[in-house]
Amino acid sequence: MTICRRGKGIPGQHVVPLIADRKADSTVRKALARLGAALTTEQLTELNRQVDKDKKDPEDVANSWAKQHGLAKKGS
Repeated sequence: MTICRRGKGIPGQHVVPLIADRKADSTVRKALARLGAALTTEQLTELNRQVDKDKKDPEDVANSWAKQHGLAKKGS
């Protein structure tokens, strides 16, 4: 089995939110749409690297990214 051939990398990652319909009100749906529009495969790969390789706290990494992209909650 060949996992990666020259010139062909691992395919892009797609974030697919799974949420119970009863929890997905309009506020949640809008937030997920904003996240989906802002988060690229390259950014997701970098965030994963920071957590997996650099051993940074996942919540800190996510909060930092969210602040940089105007997606953090007020007061965070």
